[in-house]
Formats: sequence, C-alpha cells, structure tokens
Amino acid sequence: MNRGPAPLAVMGRRRRPFTVPCTPSRARGSVCRVYGPLPRVEVLKMLGWWTRDGGDEKKNAVRGVTMAMDIRRPLRKFLPHLLQARQDNLNEADTVQRLIKVFEDVLGYDALAEISRETQLKSKYIDIALKVDGVVKLIVEAKAAGVTLRERHIEQAEQYASKNNFEWVLLTNGVVWNLYHLTFDEGIESILAFSADLSSDENFDVAAKCLAILHRQSIKKGELDQFWEQKTALSPASIGRALFQEDVIRVIRREIRRGEGILADPEDLAEALRRMLSAEAREAMGPLKVKKRRSKRARVTPLTPAPEGSDEAQPPGPPQSDKEGQ
Repeated sequence: MNRGPAPLAVMGRRRRPFTVPCTPSRARGSVCRVYGPLPRVEVLKMLGWWTRDGGDEKKNAVRGVTMAMDIRRPLRKFLPHLLQARQDNLNEADTVQRLIKVFEDVLGYDALAEISRETQLKSKYIDIALKVDGVVKLIVEAKAAGVTLRERHIEQAEQYASKNNFEWVLLTNGVVWNLYHLTFDEGIESILAFSADLSSDENFDVAAKCLAILHRQSIKKGELDQFWEQKTALSPASIGRALFQEDVIRVIRREIRRGEGILADPEDLAEALRRMLSAEAREAMGPLKVKKRRSKRARVTPLTPAPEGSDEAQPPGPPQSDKEGQ
C-alpha cells in the first residue's frame, strides 16, 4: 500500500527546511520536505524538476514549484459524506460541521487558527470565515445539504463583506459550490466566478480544479486573484471591447473582400459579428459601439505679423478693447 512519499533528507549541515513537489513517480500533488545543506536548485535537479528546455532552466524549475494543487484524491475520499448529507437532508448546523472538515482535510486550512465559525454581524452571524496568515480571505455562507442554492442567499454575507472590504463570498451546501466576487464601486455588485457541482462523476475533475483555487496554498500564492484577472480579461465585455474596434473591423472587412470579393459596410459587419455571439454574451457586452481610433493632430498656433523693425513673427496677444488708447 502506497502511503505517499516520505520526507526527503539531505545529509549534512542543517539548513532551513523547504518544500518542493515530489517526482511524478510519487503520489501526485504531494510535496517533499527537505532538510540539509543543498540549495533549492540542487534539490530540484535531484527530483527531476530542473530540466533543460531551450536553455530556460530557471523557468522550468519555477514552473515545477508553482504547480497547481491537485485535491482530487482527498476530495473523492470525502465526497460520499457530502452526498449522503444531501440524501439525509441534514440541517445547516450538521452541514457546517462537514464543510469545516472539507476546509481542513481537503483545502489545507488549520481548524483552530484559520477557520472561524459564526462571525457576528450585528444580531446576525456569518457561518464561516477562512483566514490566511491571520487575514480573512473568504466568507462562507453555508446552507443545509438539501437546499437549492439561490443568489439571494449571499445577501447577509454581502453586507458583512462590504463593511470589511472582503472581495470573495462562497455559497455552498456541500455538494454545489458557488464562488462570488464582490465589488463596491456603486453599491454592492456580485459576479459568479464559478459554480462547481460535485454530484456528477463526469464533472468531478472540473469541479475539483475549481475548488483547488480555494486551497490555502493557492490563495497564499495569489492564484485566486490570478484566476479572477484571467476570467475578467476573457469575459464577453473585455473581448467585445477588443473585437469592436475600428482597426479590427477594418482587418476583418479586408479579409472578407479578399475571400468573397465584397466590400461590406463596417456597421453591417459589426452587427453580423454581434449576432454570432450568444444572448448572454450580448447582454454582458451592452449596446453595440465600434470604438474609433483617435487621430493625433498637431496643434498649430497661428503667428501674427512681425512688428516693423523685427525679423521674428510674434504669437497672438490678448484681444484689445476698441476703446483702448482713446
């Protein structure tokens, strides 16, 4: 029975320990804790992460160290308890107990120092607050295992998050996990970052990948923020701003003329592109508007005739009154 990799000890003068990903032959997603005098680069070479690919050794080594967390094994081990809770229609308190075990055993949080229960907001309470290095990173709103999740369920957590400037709220019943990103520019706006459903074997890997972003190490390394930046950059609104630009429309128009021999009207072409998008994407993009490129024109200051006896022209002076000099 494979119990996972044992700590890797490097004999010699004691050195501050650090962790690196184990070799592919070891348990996937596990790490080795290293002691000894060797620097990190030498240990990476021993474990096989330091490879030559076009001469960029450092990039490959860093890529190995920052590999994404793989939580599929511990998550699959705990999944029957979550599904059974839904089948038994457990109440909210019992569901919260199981969620805390998921945060501890699957997502790597310390139950005593990093998982706070029932954080008070006036006379109400937030179910769970997750901390990393003493700072709250995620507010969790839990519902009973059999409850169908609705967006209105996060209203209480939104109020708490807005007062403390927390950007992330997680709504879950143990089987379905909905992560929301909050902004507070004009009121409170919540955007669904992902929805992970653990009830389907077909979607298990996708759901596990989403939940891995909430792992303590992932949040500490900034992967949750990177995930949101990428999702925002690839959103319909962002792609629409890039697509419906005068220069882009001109390039597409030119290619259509080369292929079809027809010079399409820019407005008709933009509307045809918009119709290709889904209704959801069109709604997110808003009204169709082709952004035109600004032309940079040099400002020319007219010159007044030079006074008698001067070789240089003078810039225009302030207007003079008709009564001046009278």
